[in-house]
Amino acid sequence: MHSDPDLITRALGMPDQVHVTSVERDADAGAVEAVMAFDGALARSSVSSLRPMPWGGRGGYTAAFTDGVLEWTSAMGYDGQPTGTLTAYSDKGAHEVELPAADQYTAMIDHVLAVLRGEADNEISPASALAALELTCQIDQQVNPAT
Repeated sequence: MHSDPDLITRALGMPDQVHVTSVERDADAGAVEAVMAFDGALARSSVSSLRPMPWGGRGGYTAAFTDGVLEWTSAMGYDGQPTGTLTAYSDKGAHEVELPAADQYTAMIDHVLAVLRGEADNEISPASALAALELTCQIDQQVNPAT
């Protein structure tokens, strides 16, 4: 779920409210769903590893706006080939948003290396990284309250 707070805070800023539900099967498997309220929008992010190992992990988010919805779904299988789909819904119907074919993890590492070599500008500002970290910590505190 760590990448969803980055995408959500970059698009919507910090939420006004965060509601988290979680379940743990054992030390290695669980599920988390976070619903975030913004002025005029809701975002839902979920991740689960409660299925058999070949199923892998599944996650995604739903951002509901006044005039439409964006839905991201992703799968992180044990085959090393993560997948993701972004779908936009409006009064005109639903359509899949064309995204460049890329392994999201490899693309992120390649971008960081290009920034370090001076071949690209950093697309992640410290402020956006801090907002994502703050939201991640809020979610973690609800999943793992201090005892």
